[in-house]
Parts: sequence; structure tokens; C-alpha cells
Amino acid sequence: MTAPREPRRVSGWDVAATSTLLVVTVAAVALATLLQLFSIAFIDYCPPETCDSTAGVISQLVVFGAMALVALAAVVIGVVRLVRGRRAWWIALLALAVEAALWVLAQLLLDRFTGYGWLS
Repeated sequence: MTAPREPRRVSGWDVAATSTLLVVTVAAVALATLLQLFSIAFIDYCPPETCDSTAGVISQLVVFGAMALVALAAVVIGVVRLVRGRRAWWIALLALAVEAALWVLAQLLLDRFTGYGWLS
């Protein structure tokens, strides 16, 4: 019969790095959502010939819903990995990179549908 293994110990730097990156990720999602709400709030004048405000708003809601799900998944997976004694900093860093890519996608879609994106 084999003896039970000792639980793995998580290094302090991994906990600090993971926690910091997850806090930055959640704060970035909150800030991006707030900025995007201001962007879509001013689409009230949208000439039908050049823009589709409905598609612009729906695209923003879908992308920012995806951003919220990615942030939530990163927090859950990161905490579970830390509790199990595994490294988790790379999960938080990957989530931050995915969040940045999704924000750029949101800007491109807003510009595509309305012409009012920050990248135009």
C-alpha cells in the first residue's frame, strides 16, 4: 500500500503574481466595460446609410460578455490551481492577454458597424 503524498506547497511569488495579475485583469475588464458603455451611449445619432447601431451595440454586449466569462474562468481556475499547489501565474497572464485582444476586437467591431470606434 502506498503512503499518501504530501500536499504541494505553493511558492509565495506565485501567489503574489497570480493575485496581482487577477486583480489587474478584473480591474481592466471593469474599466473597459465602463469606457465601452460611454462609447455605445453616444450612438444615438447614427445615420442609417453609414451605420448600424443595433449591430454595434449587440457586438459590444457579446464581446464584453465574453470578457466577463474569461475573467471569471481565470479567477476560478487560478484559485483552484493555487489550492492544489500548482503554478497559476500563467493562467492570469493568459487571461489578461485574452482580455486585451477582446477589447481590441470590440473596438474594431464598433468601428466596423458604426464608424465611431476609437480606432477610426
